[in-house]
Amino acid sequence: MSTSTQQGFAFRPRSYFLTDLNTAVLSRIKGKARRAAVRRLGISHVDAPMAEESLSEAEREAVGRLHPSLMGGEYLQDLDPLEVEIARFELESVTADVISLRARRAEGKIHYRLVDEYETLYCITPASSDNPLTFGELVALINGVNTCGLPRSLREWNFENDGGNAAELEHFVKVSSEFYPELAGYYAAEAAAWVAEKRAERGREPEPTVEGVPPPDDCTAETLFERGTRSYHDGDFATARECFEKGTELGYGPAEARLAFLYFYGQGVPQSYEKAKILWERAASKGIAKAQFNLGLLYAGGHGVAQDYALARQWWEQAAAQGDVIAQSSLGYVYASGEGGPQDYGKAREWWERAAHQGDTDAQLNLGKVYLTGRGAPKSLTKAREWFGKAAAQGDAEAQACLRWLNDRRVGYDN
Repeated sequence: MSTSTQQGFAFRPRSYFLTDLNTAVLSRIKGKARRAAVRRLGISHVDAPMAEESLSEAEREAVGRLHPSLMGGEYLQDLDPLEVEIARFELESVTADVISLRARRAEGKIHYRLVDEYETLYCITPASSDNPLTFGELVALINGVNTCGLPRSLREWNFENDGGNAAELEHFVKVSSEFYPELAGYYAAEAAAWVAEKRAERGREPEPTVEGVPPPDDCTAETLFERGTRSYHDGDFATARECFEKGTELGYGPAEARLAFLYFYGQGVPQSYEKAKILWERAASKGIAKAQFNLGLLYAGGHGVAQDYALARQWWEQAAAQGDVIAQSSLGYVYASGEGGPQDYGKAREWWERAAHQGDTDAQLNLGKVYLTGRGAPKSLTKAREWFGKAAAQGDAEAQACLRWLNDRRVGYDN
């Protein structure tokens, strides 16, 4: 470790509470967009409401009508009178969600808490200290959240559930602090290292896709599939189709499954449920879980075939057994509804639990309902709150409403 890095980790702010006016004002503005505007324009150049800690309900509604992303941070809990924000985590999500790390002085100590807009309960260590944290201590606190660290855990969940494109997630979590100037750079480097780690896990560095240039004929099926996947995520459906077609000619199951996906949605090819079905059947016979799930989707929706929930359930069972999270969540629905077979709330809970532990938001929401109603498991308000909280933290509006319902009635914990 270099001398400058060692000095950086030893840095400790003199105080969180006796600061210059600029830091004091910025650290209390909850809204992401408003804080950025005040930082850019300067406190003396903005109207008073822009620099207020919170907006009124009427002001929030007016801003929200302009665009949901302008609401990021506006629904955070108000800071206590002797509390300041020492770090924040801004997500590049549709609603620009914000998580706030706060410090409060009480009983001779500084107490810390993590707050988001969905009242998620976070466990942090240390929970208090005698003095402001050193930079290294702050990093250790952040990296102790959610086992692998708060920023990394947020990227990991989206990586696993949103197509597995690491490069697109490099800037998904922006970390900043009014008290620790080096924090943003530290976590920007950590994010870049995470992207490199994900690329290394794939066994090769990605090559840029050049639009209009076909892949070489001597590519392996795996290489063609990777190139086609990158092209698809870049919106280049023509190149993706060509790569998946070549992979299909080589009998590569994942390529067959992806080519079927293009035919199902008509992306880069004429839309055809029939061709999608044929390709998914070929891939499913080779054990490709996504193909098995999508065949179930065809039968559940009656897309180009007679609607048949019994067949949908059979295909989803095969995919779910391989760990496909969407298939597991879907099985929960059909067991709860009795579509395609006997109704079994206990089985529904079991499949939702498997999916929920993999981070599936719908499954987490439905598990919350299971424990709230006692349908499929003994009633437990504590577990209901826990699962609603996990789904709410990922932006699920219904779970957020369920949490508010519990909070309004001051229930949600077992005796």
